[in-house]
Amino acid sequence: MDLANNNVDIFCRVIDNYGDAGFSYRLALVLCRRKGIGAEIRLFIDNLKTLHKIVPEIDPTQEFQRVNDITVILFDDKHILSKKYEPASLIIESLASNIPIFLKESIMSQSQLILNIEHLTAETAFESMHGLSMPGYPIPRFLVAQGFSDKTAGILIEDDILQKIQKIEKNRKKIRKTLFSQYVELAAVEPESILLVSVFSYQHDFSNLVIDLAKLERPVMLYVLGELSQESIHKLLNDKPIVKLSDKLVQLGNLYFVFENFLTMEDYDRLLMVSDFNFVRGEDSLARAILAGNPFIWHSYDQGDNYHLNKVSAFLNVLSKYQDDEILFKEYSHLLLAYNVRQSNAVNVNSDENYSQYLNKFAKIKNWVYHLRQFLIERGGLITEIERFIEKI
Repeated sequence: MDLANNNVDIFCRVIDNYGDAGFSYRLALVLCRRKGIGAEIRLFIDNLKTLHKIVPEIDPTQEFQRVNDITVILFDDKHILSKKYEPASLIIESLASNIPIFLKESIMSQSQLILNIEHLTAETAFESMHGLSMPGYPIPRFLVAQGFSDKTAGILIEDDILQKIQKIEKNRKKIRKTLFSQYVELAAVEPESILLVSVFSYQHDFSNLVIDLAKLERPVMLYVLGELSQESIHKLLNDKPIVKLSDKLVQLGNLYFVFENFLTMEDYDRLLMVSDFNFVRGEDSLARAILAGNPFIWHSYDQGDNYHLNKVSAFLNVLSKYQDDEILFKEYSHLLLAYNVRQSNAVNVNSDENYSQYLNKFAKIKNWVYHLRQFLIERGGLITEIERFIEKI
């Protein structure tokens, strides 16, 4: 079926801060750049302040604005738009964000297709939900399940991802130098000797990580991003004999902690790709870490009663298909689950975390991530799946 127009309206309610906003903006960007899909892409989002932190071009004070060929519009259920709304043919409810009540009547009478994109998960139960028709609407509405198998929609992948990967890998040394040259000079260490680690997490006690990193006979630079990660590290260092080298850099033995402001989405992608390994949180950063192709420790969003451990176990089941060392994979699985045990998003002490095997063999884990990335790219991602839904209605 042909849509009446190539316009797409994306609705996003920001719950997990940067992940929700970043995913929805990237979705709009990729749709905009994909030929034949979107002539006019509009992103309706209820939190411009969060989006501004990772997309600086966004003005958080403007209700309507045009950024990178995307129209970005502030909305919430109590906010009536100041301009008349003409709905697009394709409506996307990003990460299960429901259509705002005050626009529902217009959409039901004028749009042709609604896609409700679910959160990324490796849980097999969601495979059977992918593509299901969602009743109660006069126009076709389907559930789109992101995941890691052929039975799902895959993950959000840019059309030029391979070129982007190749370019960053080719310029890896230059990018690393650009990212932290000022800190290397202050630390007075050789750039090539540094183990570079990015840290983006929910609240967590990193005591065991610091203990195990301190045993390495090389300098380690931890690039700490986000308020929750920085609060966790600051709390840990509070009673330690640190040396403050600058407002953003402190030293503890062979460890150097960089407390950086927010990076743009592009700069964060570069950081993930040039770091030796990464700590990532939530779903969008998990997808970006996989596309970066480096080893990582993933912090799943807490959903209460440790339900998120099911998500971690499901992801480990996916990764197990690419592992080639049973003993190491068992150690990695134990670490990832221990890292995620918590009753809430708070700084919890977990003495069960042991990073020694991970630190000694993380290069081997890189190979597992590489093969998972190749599978996801070759199968085609979320945008290709969106095209399939358009074709079949």
